[in-house]
Amino acid sequence: ADEKTSLIPVRGGSNSSLCIKIYQSSLIHSKGAVVVLIWTSVITISTYILLNATIQLNAVSIWAKQPIQNFIFLFFPVLGYLGEKWTRYKVIIVSVSIMATTYVMSLILLIIIVMPDVHHGIRSTIEYLYTVTTLIILFGFGLFISNIIQFGTDQLQFAPSHHLAAFSHWF
Repeated sequence: ADEKTSLIPVRGGSNSSLCIKIYQSSLIHSKGAVVVLIWTSVITISTYILLNATIQLNAVSIWAKQPIQNFIFLFFPVLGYLGEKWTRYKVIIVSVSIMATTYVMSLILLIIIVMPDVHHGIRSTIEYLYTVTTLIILFGFGLFISNIIQFGTDQLQFAPSHHLAAFSHWF
């Protein structure tokens, strides 16, 4: 068959033609939306790496692994409301600041936990502090994720609808 010939027969006029729409990824032309996607990827990957290291090293007790992570995501409506009450930009900056400071603290604590010479009493205190920093990171991550998609679509305010669709597909 020729490239110009249709593989699906046309029934009637051009308005009633049967066609298949093949999904094609499109580029996002807004620099702000691209920055939002990159920002989200970096924060999601870094949170995943830190939590995976926590699970692999058994650095926190069992109650703080998956149930607490799911519990944070139950607060999405409240965290989204914070984005509506304040500006989304402020909420995102606060969440990134929370996560950045607790990442540094948790990495220091994780290095201390891995050291073999740590006394048992000090080790349990450090594991408790590490659990608290993990919870704070998860709170900041929930705050970030619950507001970033709306912030990204705000960057495409006057864009055509296919740009919004491309952003949501990429997200």
